[in-house]
Amino acid sequence: MEFSITTDAYDINQPIEERFRHFSAAGFTGVHWSEHWISDFLYTEAYMHHVARLAERCQLSISSVHGVCRIDAHGRLTEEHWHELNVNRIEFISKLGGDCIVIHLPLDQDEKQFESERNQSQRLIDRLLPVAGKHGVRVAIENLETRPCRLLFDHLLELYPPEDLGFCFDSGHAHIRDDLDLLDRYRERLIMTHLHDNHGIDDEHLLPGQGTMEWKPIIQTLRKGPDLAYLNLEVVWYGPMTKEQWCCEAYQSIASLWT
Repeated sequence: MEFSITTDAYDINQPIEERFRHFSAAGFTGVHWSEHWISDFLYTEAYMHHVARLAERCQLSISSVHGVCRIDAHGRLTEEHWHELNVNRIEFISKLGGDCIVIHLPLDQDEKQFESERNQSQRLIDRLLPVAGKHGVRVAIENLETRPCRLLFDHLLELYPPEDLGFCFDSGHAHIRDDLDLLDRYRERLIMTHLHDNHGIDDEHLLPGQGTMEWKPIIQTLRKGPDLAYLNLEVVWYGPMTKEQWCCEAYQSIASLWT
C-alpha cells in the first residue's frame, strides 16, 4: 500500500516546497492537494506546471484534489461560482496526472432543509460530472458531521453509477457523528480516504492513535474494500516536535496500522 497526506498539514500560507520535501523524506509517495479549498483562487496553466515540477522534483504524485466548498470561514458560494472553481480544480488535477476530486455537498444540521439541499446537491453533481468525465476524473462525495448525511448519500449513490460518483471516507467526521459504519455501508464506492483521529467531539485532525477512535475495524473494512491507489491521511501538525519529525510520525502512524 502507498500512503499520501493532505498538503494543508501545516504552513498553508507559505510556499509548498518545504512541505513536499518533508512529506517525501518521511516516506509518503503521494499527496492529496488541499490548498485553496476555502478560496476563490483560480489556478493558471503556469501555476499548474510549477506545482507539477515541484512534485516531480520531490518524487511525489498528486493523485487527487480537494474541491472548493466555501470561500471563507463564513461565506457561501453561489452554485455558479462553486461550479466554476471546481471545474478549475478538475482541470488542475487532470493536468497533474491525478484522477479524483473530493467535494463537500451543502448539508446543514437542520433536517428541515434536507429536501432543498438534496435537490441542490443533484444540480451541482449533474453539472460537474460531464466535465469530470471529459478529464478522466472521478468525483468523490465526503461524509460530513451533519445529521442528514446518511440520507443524502443513500440517495445519491443509488442515483449515480459507481463510475461517476464515489465515496471519500472521513474518519474524523464519522467519529464525531458516531457514523463509522458508513465506511462499511459505502465501501464498494470508496475511492479516497481522509483518515485522522479525534476524541469524538471536535474535528481535531490528530494522528491515528492520538484520539479515541478504534482503528482495527476501520483497517479491516478498508482491506475488504476496493484497492486504493493511496491510503490518505488528513492530519494537522500542532507541535511541539519539529515538522520533519512530525511528518515521520505521521507516516509511521498509518504505515503501522496497515502492516
